[in-house]
Amino acid sequence: MTTAPASKMAQGLSSIRGLLIDIDGVVTVGGALVPGSRDALQRLAEAGLPYRFITNTTRRPRRRVAADLVALGLPADLAHVYTPAALAH
Repeated sequence: MTTAPASKMAQGLSSIRGLLIDIDGVVTVGGALVPGSRDALQRLAEAGLPYRFITNTTRRPRRRVAADLVALGLPADLAHVYTPAALAH
């Protein structure tokens, strides 16, 4: 698979203001990173495209979800992780 430079990606995404990225099955599977997910998130950051993590899990609090992402080496600020409980408030 070929990859485009971040600047070319930014041009193609110029009308997009941000992304909501599901965690399970997109970024991780069974607690492990999906191959290429870290690189893809890095490229989004380099292109200046903001993103937030979303999940439908109700088993772990948002703080734990964010900590698990950080433990996998991903930049996951608590304010950028959305769970059903967090959105219900």
